[in-house]
Amino acid sequence: MSNSKKSWWTKTKEQGEGAGISLLLLGIVFLLISAVLVLFTRYDTTWLLGVSIGTISIGLGFTSIGVAEKAERWARARLVYLQGTVDEERLAALDLARSPQSRTYQLTGPGTEDVLYDSTKDGNQAHPFYFGNAWIRLDSMQKGDVVRVRLYVTEDSEKTQVTLDEVNTYAGSEAKMIKISGGFYNKEGIQITAEHLVMSTTPIMIGCYIYDARRGG
Repeated sequence: MSNSKKSWWTKTKEQGEGAGISLLLLGIVFLLISAVLVLFTRYDTTWLLGVSIGTISIGLGFTSIGVAEKAERWARARLVYLQGTVDEERLAALDLARSPQSRTYQLTGPGTEDVLYDSTKDGNQAHPFYFGNAWIRLDSMQKGDVVRVRLYVTEDSEKTQVTLDEVNTYAGSEAKMIKISGGFYNKEGIQITAEHLVMSTTPIMIGCYIYDARRGG
C-alpha cells in the first residue's frame, strides 16, 4: 500500500470513533422509538428493533476501530520516543572520551577544596552532555593522610553536592583507584573536588581521570 493510501486509511480509521458514537446514538434513538411504539400503540416494531440493534452494533464496531487506531498511534509515538532515548544514550556512551582536565593535581591542604574537574571550565554547554565517570588515584597517600572527594552538580543555577562525605572520605594508605560514578546528563555544570583534610607530612599528589561526552557546543 502506498504512503498516501496508508495515510488516508489511517485517518479514516481514526475518524471511526466519531462515526461510531453517532451511530450508537442513532441506534439508541431507534430503540427508544421502538419502545414508545410498543407501549402506546399496537404497531409491530420488530423491524425497527432490528434496525436499532444493527445500528448500535455497527456503531460499536466503528468506535472500536477508532479507539484501537488512536491507541496504536500513541504506542507508535511512545516506541519512537523510547527508541530515540536509547539511541541517544548508546551514542553518548560510545562517544565518551577522556577529558583534557584529566591529570595529576597537588592538593593544597586542610580548608581548601581543590577543583579536579569543572565542566564549565571549557565554556558553557548549549546542550546537555553525558558524564560517564571519574577515577581518582590515591596511591600517594601516607599513613595519617585523610582526603575527601566530592561531586557537585548544578541544575537550575543551583549547585548541589551529590556524594556522601562518609562514603567518599579516605584515610591512610590508599594504594588504589576509586571511582566516582556518573552515567547521567547535565548541561549547567559538574564539578569534582578533593580536600586534604588531614596532612601527614606534606601535600600529596593525586590523579583525576574523567570520561565525558562534551559535544555540541
